[in-house]
Amino acid sequence: MYCIIFQMNQNSKILILNREGHSLVGAAVVFAAKHLPDVKAILTIRVPSDPRHEEHLLKDSINDIEISGCAIVDIGGRNFTIKKQFLEDIRSHSLPEALKELKKPLLVLHSPKM
Repeated sequence: MYCIIFQMNQNSKILILNREGHSLVGAAVVFAAKHLPDVKAILTIRVPSDPRHEEHLLKDSINDIEISGCAIVDIGGRNFTIKKQFLEDIRSHSLPEALKELKKPLLVLHSPKM
């Protein structure tokens, strides 16, 4: 994954998120953008409409995460350390609400064949 903040001029920036394989951080960019006043527009790839959708990637590890506080989870052949805070975040944040509050241009690219 990489994130680029593209400086358009001295007063405006565009936040661009590009990543391979998963939609784990697509929603995070939308949630973070409202806290970044210099970012004037957002482009993200494969953002889920509901962050709770990502729980299916963790189904075999959810109990371990909730009991131990974290677990190493294989997602798409790569290991990620997933913390309990991540579960709490995806369960408590609403993407439609975040989009209503965003007040910035947003381009979401998505393809089920990616």
